[in-house]
Amino acid sequence: FKLSSEAGDGILKIKKILPKEATYISAGKFSLEIKNSNYKDANHKLDSLFQYIEKKAKQEHCKFEIINKK
Repeated sequence: FKLSSEAGDGILKIKKILPKEATYISAGKFSLEIKNSNYKDANHKLDSLFQYIEKKAKQEHCKFEIINKK
């Protein structure tokens, strides 16, 4: 997913938004890795995390985009 902010304190806003499962890839791109033996549970957790990130991004006036959902 992509997460960005044009605010002067944008890096602080992004750090507040990111869950612990997020991994930095490059220039505003991040990934989420969910490990679970049950596919449905893992998919539900992933959807919940995306909803959380999207909600927090709107609150912080950041841009959020899902690039590829697997």
